[in-house]
Amino acid sequence: MYERGDGVTQDFAQALKWYSKSAEQGHAKGQLNLGWLYESGQDVPQDFGRAAGWYRKAAVQGHPQAQLNLGTLYYNGLGVPKDFFQSYMWLDLAASTLGGKQAGDAGALEVAPMTPAQVAADRQTAERNRAIVASKMSAEQIKKAQVMAKECRVSRFRQCG
Repeated sequence: MYERGDGVTQDFAQALKWYSKSAEQGHAKGQLNLGWLYESGQDVPQDFGRAAGWYRKAAVQGHPQAQLNLGTLYYNGLGVPKDFFQSYMWLDLAASTLGGKQAGDAGALEVAPMTPAQVAADRQTAERNRAIVASKMSAEQIKKAQVMAKECRVSRFRQCG
């Protein structure tokens, strides 16, 4: 609300305050949004490490946008070591989570309510970014990353890389 100025004057300091409260209480959407503030440097010093930490907290709750953002940070080595395995794994998880949402996965919708257009756009971005990462990996490395993603998913995000 404050971040975008929805019904109120846009105020990143207020957004930071409320996203922090939400994130610290374990809410995935608050964690995602707080990660975005740190990644973008909106009203806080830009800090990719803190962004990655908040994205990871939301990602292990199954939040597909956080999985997408975390995979992108791993690809670029921003706030985390550059790691194509981790990047591929998180992007693969994002694409499959978003695929589940398109198939009517109610659990995923509870974590990240999104419009069908948002789901489609984010899934396309995750798939495109995953293909970019894959182009830098051997077939054997891709297979290993796919196994990592499957283990992560099956463990309900308790064993992710």
